[in-house]
Amino acid sequence: MIIALSCYNPQIAEVEQSPSYKYNFSSLYNPSETSIHPQVKVFVKSDTEATVFFKLSTEEIKANLQSQMDTSFKLVVKYALRDVATFEIVDSGVNIFNINPRVDARFIGSSFNINLIKGSQNKLIVGFTGPKAYSGSRMIFDIDNSSDFSNDRFILEKKELNGYELVFDNFVKSGRNYRISSNTFDKYSFNVSLYGFDDYIVIPPYYIADPEEVLPEPDSLFTYTVGDSISFDSIGYYVFRASSNSEGVFCLLNAGNTFPEIEILSDMYEPLKLVATNRELNSIKE
Repeated sequence: MIIALSCYNPQIAEVEQSPSYKYNFSSLYNPSETSIHPQVKVFVKSDTEATVFFKLSTEEIKANLQSQMDTSFKLVVKYALRDVATFEIVDSGVNIFNINPRVDARFIGSSFNINLIKGSQNKLIVGFTGPKAYSGSRMIFDIDNSSDFSNDRFILEKKELNGYELVFDNFVKSGRNYRISSNTFDKYSFNVSLYGFDDYIVIPPYYIADPEEVLPEPDSLFTYTVGDSISFDSIGYYVFRASSNSEGVFCLLNAGNTFPEIEILSDMYEPLKLVATNRELNSIKE
């Protein structure tokens, strides 16, 4: 049997077959490997339903077309919603979007609905797959449906020329008008605390810190009614609370109009204190 196998000459196919589809699985988890970077916002509309908004850069969509003559971009969105306590699947589904890449806009977005269980906390796993091997991305989100005062019950919108536009992160800028909307609360008044930035204090090695926790005092306090227009012109953290003594429901950050992008070196002074010596930091400032 060994001799027979050693003398066997395999036949080579005369007709070349097309190679199998090679999918780059690392693009699902490594943002630097993927060619699409969707932004996602989950909005809990009721005790049993939520809407998942997403948007993609128009330039990324055009770069991922199989041909520049294509008139549609096929995006497959798969999701699975799991209960945090039991890890059981609460809801799952597949949505196929045919997106027109010829629209005159920086971003193209859409949405889909998911089912929730009242009083639960969930993990939402969303996978985006485009037409190319490296156009995939997988994202995981926490959805808190255990309380009416959860972060997912509110959405932030910024005012544009044609109306209000959904904001997908918690970053706000000075000189802009915003509003906070909710399906659960109408004209509810929040207590808002503004905490300004403090310089980072470098602690020497082997320094024994005081174990006592010191809670910072807010620089200013004011109230905000859901649905009203508001501007965040001061730099710092804006913490929204249901009452003056309760925990924060959600937080907005104003760290400058270019944040999180860094356009000038002075924006890096505070982070550089963590990795540079005082001499190096002073030389950079000079």
